[in-house]
Amino acid sequence: TYGSMRYGFYAPIKDLIQPGVSKKDMPLWAKIVAGGGSGALSSALANPTDLVKVRMQGSGSGAGGGHNYRWFLSALVGIIKTDGVAGLYKGVAPT
Repeated sequence: TYGSMRYGFYAPIKDLIQPGVSKKDMPLWAKIVAGGGSGALSSALANPTDLVKVRMQGSGSGAGGGHNYRWFLSALVGIIKTDGVAGLYKGVAPT
């Protein structure tokens, strides 16, 4: 999930920014950059799956824009064919 990825990416990003420095000795700016970077990376990876999930939930109810998605991969391919790869990131700006 998004939250798990965010926590999982924090330590590797922190180590890239300040190798060998413990978290308590890290400057505030480095913690902010590591936290922002892990959040941005997690959002970039999680948004396409969330978009597909929401489209699948809305399909068939009239809210899905006329699409009838039955399976994750067919929905993913359908979104890419219709909207392009950028279509997987619709709604990412508010998050």
